[in-house]
Amino acid sequence: MAQVEADKYKVYFDENEALPTGRTFATGTRAVNQLTGRIEVWTGARWIDETIWNTPIAEGNFDGSSLTWRGLLISPATYTGASITSVQPMGPSLTRLGTRYRPASSTINLVTGIRWGSEISRRGSNPSLVYSMAWGNIANAKTFHGFTTIMTDMATGMTNPLGNSDSGVMFGFDQGSTIKVYYNDGGGAPPTPIDTGFTPTAGAANEYKFGIQFDDAAAKVKWIIMPVSDNSIAAQGELTTDIPAQTTGLIPHWFLENMAASQMNFYMSSVKLRQKA
Repeated sequence: MAQVEADKYKVYFDENEALPTGRTFATGTRAVNQLTGRIEVWTGARWIDETIWNTPIAEGNFDGSSLTWRGLLISPATYTGASITSVQPMGPSLTRLGTRYRPASSTINLVTGIRWGSEISRRGSNPSLVYSMAWGNIANAKTFHGFTTIMTDMATGMTNPLGNSDSGVMFGFDQGSTIKVYYNDGGGAPPTPIDTGFTPTAGAANEYKFGIQFDDAAAKVKWIIMPVSDNSIAAQGELTTDIPAQTTGLIPHWFLENMAASQMNFYMSSVKLRQKA
């Protein structure tokens, strides 16, 4: 077959192919899709339209009128059996999502959360995840949240959200403890979590911003915690070992478990997920 050069992008492929297949390219390589005429970029695992490369792939706020996410290009799902029932205002126009679980009788160890059900990004795409959240009850709650390969509802009773075969970088606390950073590459038992030394304050008005940034070229992950009230830095750090592999599929995941027979809430108002070459 004749070989066609994809213009100045120097990628060759058969003229009857939409995009090159069965070959390996450097992350960020561009090629012209012969079927659509559009330029696409190689993420390290698949081709993606250039218009969404280096731009938000999931970014938005919660709409309190319809109880739905507004502006998210890829919408998440609520945990099985959980419902979005409580909304708290934040500022003049933005409404904070409240995911509430009110146990019946003395029932404890029930869970609620928000997650995606399929791969959103990979370390090789240099994803960054920034979101803000608060908790109505901290003393009797257990929570984990961040990037992970776990694409189903998490179980109760965990001391670490990442098992031997799980990858991810997540934040969490257990019944009023300081926030810890959990991480693993899926190749065995996870390392001892990092204790940030920071304890959040309960209440819908006490909102915190969490950030996770992958730097694939440097093989490291940066993390940060900031109170939304003043954007000061409560804790920050870097991970350079036992981090997800370059091609491991990841999703954002938020989990809450009630550790006492009382109402549990977590509130969220924004999510920003980006990736770039």
